[in-house]
Amino acid sequence: MSNAGDNEGIRGETTTGNIQDTVREALPSAAWPDDPTSRMMARGLFPAPLRPPRNMFGISTRQLALPTIQGQVPGPQEPQGCAQAAQPQGPAAQPPQRQDAQRPRQNRARGRGSRGANRGGVQKSGQQGTSSSADNIKAKMDRDPEFLKEVEELAKRREQETSRAALERSKKATICGNCLEPGHTVRDCVHPAEDGFVHGCPLCNGADHESAQGCKMDWPHRLERRLYWAIEQRARRPTLAAFSNWMEVFTEARNAGNVALPQSFPWTPIHSRRLMNSHSCPWLTFDYAKNDSSELPRDPLTLDQNTVLENEWMLRALPNAVVGRTGGNPCYPRQLELTG
Repeated sequence: MSNAGDNEGIRGETTTGNIQDTVREALPSAAWPDDPTSRMMARGLFPAPLRPPRNMFGISTRQLALPTIQGQVPGPQEPQGCAQAAQPQGPAAQPPQRQDAQRPRQNRARGRGSRGANRGGVQKSGQQGTSSSADNIKAKMDRDPEFLKEVEELAKRREQETSRAALERSKKATICGNCLEPGHTVRDCVHPAEDGFVHGCPLCNGADHESAQGCKMDWPHRLERRLYWAIEQRARRPTLAAFSNWMEVFTEARNAGNVALPQSFPWTPIHSRRLMNSHSCPWLTFDYAKNDSSELPRDPLTLDQNTVLENEWMLRALPNAVVGRTGGNPCYPRQLELTG
């Protein structure tokens, strides 16, 4: 009896174990099959296929997962041993990025490219427009020969207006070293001092000196330049105290014979004081923007070269008539007193 019961128990255990083995064999195995292709995948020669994990019933866990927010659902995971075996050789793969994370970079790149393309397109269209305009102007010049003269006159007029405006702006920011008025410098000043001369440095517009001593500018040494500063620049204007010896410069140029002599000369201090006493002061209304000396009166003692040569003895004594040695002291004529 005992032997028979033992045999039945052993037979029952064997039957139960066989059933479990049969079920285990029926389930899909998670191990890699032992074949050449699997070994090549394990060595990294081929990427391992993605296999979603399954539960004990053979159902994929992806089907059982609840719907979640996009971008937070984890991807399929493989056993650790298989993942390490299937890792390919070479540089590590970059983690996947979401599409919206690449949008700013794409926008920036698109902005650079589009901006450059637009610029090139604008330049190209501008060049085409310029070419067509040039063709139209050329055709108009062929039809009307006077059109070119009109264009040249217009360009010249605009250039003069631009240069005059720039000159006026620069002069307004300048203070004369002789009369202390804005808008001009000593070299152009028409306002004489009480002694009939214009004082100050004509080169640097300084009011504290009237010679090369103490001046930071290079004074003229060549005869042509001295003739320009002493006589030509001061035609129909008061004599500069810095070049009160202009008669000597004129005589030197006349004796040289190879220098063009001026035709107009400065005022003598006698003529300047005469204008002061007669209260005819052209320097008060002189337009320094135009700077036209022809608007000023002539001195009877220096009308032309012949008159200058006739009064040579008096003109050579002009340096002795200089009283002031500095600028900033022009003569302002007194108002006439009204008598009852």
